Amino acid sequence: VFLLIMVLLLVSAAPTIDAKEDGKTDSTCSSCHGSSSSSISPTLSGNPASYTPTQTYTLSIGMTTSASGTEGGFSLSTTGGTLSNAGPNAKIVGGKGTHSNPNSRAWTIDWTAPSAGSGTVTISIAVNAVNGNGATSGDFWNNGQFQISEASAVNNPPTVSSLVVSPPS
Repeated sequence: VFLLIMVLLLVSAAPTIDAKEDGKTDSTCSSCHGSSSSSISPTLSGNPASYTPTQTYTLSIGMTTSASGTEGGFSLSTTGGTLSNAGPNAKIVGGKGTHSNPNSRAWTIDWTAPSAGSGTVTISIAVNAVNGNGATSGDFWNNGQFQISEASAVNNPPTVSSLVVSPPS
């Protein structure tokens, strides 16, 4: 019993390791995955060239990389709008998107554009490709930003029908 109590005390005093296999919501992956690399680039599809205010878009987050393996992660933040409906292997924490486990390199999340008059929105993404060896060697990460401008309102000139000029000349 004494030995068991000592082991439990020693284990509880050990420092914890912040592996974040279940997601991280900051702009880099450097604390766990080495340094940034041009061997990886974030990809974002489903984002329009310009957004319609309050419309919802399904964003597909991924990467192009030469890194081996199938594990990875991402962190996504926006300067406007809201995130919702995280797809498989993704979640929303504090208004930001991230991976929910390390077993994917592709994710989806819905983005609802901000209200009219909000201007250009920047979506910032950090992605990492992990080889699963438990060390930083062979892992690649990089950041990217995607700008989406607000769609201009259509300016339709006024029209008049059944015009009558009075008095007749």
